[in-house]
Amino acid sequence: MGDDIWASLADQFADEAYTSVKGLVRTYVLHQHLLEHLPTPPAAVLDVGGGAGHQSFPLAQAGYDVTLLDSSPAMLDKARQRLARLLSRVFHLVARKGPS
Repeated sequence: MGDDIWASLADQFADEAYTSVKGLVRTYVLHQHLLEHLPTPPAAVLDVGGGAGHQSFPLAQAGYDVTLLDSSPAMLDKARQRLARLLSRVFHLVARKGPS
């Protein structure tokens, strides 16, 4: 494998393009299309070229067993960062809710 061509673009792509209104709408529409064509959860899904996980994470939250595959270490790092933020929010919500 050669150089990571996404290394210099990962922040802009993951943190700006997908957080714009256009990016959020694109993610939502694509997610709805995927749900129409995928088997019901907890089916296994392989997201090839999944980048920072913008399609993978909503599928995982919907109950799918998702594996994200990407050739870019920089994009996989962005996915790990996003996953850590999502998990911290989940644990924070659980902690705030307290015991039942």
